[in-house]
Amino acid sequence: SSGINAEWPLRPGSSLMLKLSQLSKHSISISDTEFHALPDISYFQKLTTERKLRSLGFGYRAKYLVSAMRAVEKRGGLEWLESLRNVELSEAREQLTGLAGVGLKVASCVCLMSLDKHDSVPIDTHIHQVAVKHYGRPNKSLTPALHNTIEQFFQTKHGQYAGWAQAYLFYSNSKKDVKPTVTPVESDNIKKKRKVPTKKPKIPNGISQMDDAKKLPRTRSKKVKV
Repeated sequence: SSGINAEWPLRPGSSLMLKLSQLSKHSISISDTEFHALPDISYFQKLTTERKLRSLGFGYRAKYLVSAMRAVEKRGGLEWLESLRNVELSEAREQLTGLAGVGLKVASCVCLMSLDKHDSVPIDTHIHQVAVKHYGRPNKSLTPALHNTIEQFFQTKHGQYAGWAQAYLFYSNSKKDVKPTVTPVESDNIKKKRKVPTKKPKIPNGISQMDDAKKLPRTRSKKVKV
C-alpha cells in the first residue's frame, strides 16, 4: 500500500487501494456492505498482470508492483517480510530498497506501518517543509543524507514513537492543501446571510410623503444635445 500512496494524493491513493483489494478472494459482509482484504502475495502473482493494474488506474506504478511482488516471492514471500521485524531499522530499510520501485520514503513507510518499527520516520516534501518551518532544519534538497538527519532529529525530539508523530504532522500539513468545498445548499445559505435588508426612512406624523419629498434638494438634469 505504501508503494501506491507514496507521492500520490490521499484520495486517489485510497481509491486504488480499494480497487486492489477487490482482486482478493477474501471478503466479509457487514451491514449489507462487502469488504475485501488485500490479496496475498501468491494470489496476487497468479491473478495480477501489469496490463490488469494499468486498466485499474495504477499507471506507471503497475510494472513496479508486479516486479516487487516477484522479488518478494523469490526472497521467501511473507516469511521473509515478517523476518524484517527482527532486524535493525537500517537493515530492514536497506533490504526493502533493494526491491524495484521502492525508495527510502516507501521503505520507511513499510517499516513504520507493517514491521512495528515505530521510530521509522518517512520524510517527503511535506515533512521536509514542516521540519524547515517549525524546527529550523536546513532548507536544502531532500537527499538520503538529509533524510537521515531529519529522521534523527525527530527521533531525538519524539522518542520511540517518532514515526507516528510524523504521521500526525503529515496529516495536519496535507490537510491545509485541501480547499473546502461548498455544497449548493450551503452556498444558498451563505448568499442569504449576506443580504442586508434595507430599511425605509420613517416619516414624522402629520407630514405626507409628498410634503416630505418637497423638502429634498432638487437636482438639475443635464440637457443632452442630440
